[in-house]
Amino acid sequence: MGKCLRFSNGITMKITGAKSTGIQETTENTLEIRSNSTTVAEADTNGIKSNVLIRHKNEVPNGETWTVASTENAVLVGPITVTGSLVCNGTLVII
Repeated sequence: MGKCLRFSNGITMKITGAKSTGIQETTENTLEIRSNSTTVAEADTNGIKSNVLIRHKNEVPNGETWTVASTENAVLVGPITVTGSLVCNGTLVII
């Protein structure tokens, strides 16, 4: 079984991949996401920061619900088709 990380907020994540590619905790409560020995993103309790392209699906499919909580901000880049549910209690900008 692979190594797991337990964060102070109770979330547990499994480390995947080899050292050159995968996810690992670099400092307390910070995850580093790497591909081919290059850090492509870091994630912590404030969100994900990246120096590369961020992608998302171009559809909220039927049967799925995407939710933006009242304490969150989100951006979607269109065109996007919503056949499922999109719940926005916070701020959502569609470009």
